[in-house]
Amino acid sequence: MFGTFQEELDDKPCVYGTLKPVQTWNPIIINFQHNWGLAKDAWRAKNWLDKFKLWFMPTGWRPKDVAERFPIAIVENVYSQEKYAPKYSTLHKFYAIFQFVCINIFIYVLLTNFGALSLNTQLSFGLLISTTIFGFTSLLDGHKWAFFFEISRGILGLLFLVYPTEFFMLEINFPFTIFLGMYFSLSILTTCWMYQSPPERSLKAV
Repeated sequence: MFGTFQEELDDKPCVYGTLKPVQTWNPIIINFQHNWGLAKDAWRAKNWLDKFKLWFMPTGWRPKDVAERFPIAIVENVYSQEKYAPKYSTLHKFYAIFQFVCINIFIYVLLTNFGALSLNTQLSFGLLISTTIFGFTSLLDGHKWAFFFEISRGILGLLFLVYPTEFFMLEINFPFTIFLGMYFSLSILTTCWMYQSPPERSLKAV
């Protein structure tokens, strides 16, 4: 349609990715970090026209003064780049599997009961799922603040189960409430355990 299609060449194998690869597993940060970068460039730009124009320019365009004062490294040779690859122990892998399984259970329970749930409960499930994803992926990135985020999330989750409020409630059957209590408790314990041996952030050559 746009005349941009290129047949794959035998002498130039395809490399999938971006020229400014992310350094995180957190899907929320991944999806919004480029908007954050645009907002920072708009704030830093001295020319008012550039502040407005950068939102409509092609991908990668930056005001000249901003690019000079705040350079951003990009991959120059796609065949010798380094991929984001923290070193994980068996504990870290167990933690990731545990959180992944629980997230899928949360989503399953939400979708199978969606029509019968109140709006507040639907929003509460959304908050539970999004904070779980944000918390455990940040922990796997090795951020120290993520430990405190996860422990705080677990404690608040237990408190809301014991003392539900109008704005945070999960009106589901009793067995699921017990499951949530066990989940928050195990999440706190595994987070404390991981605090003793955080993952080592590193890059892996392609």
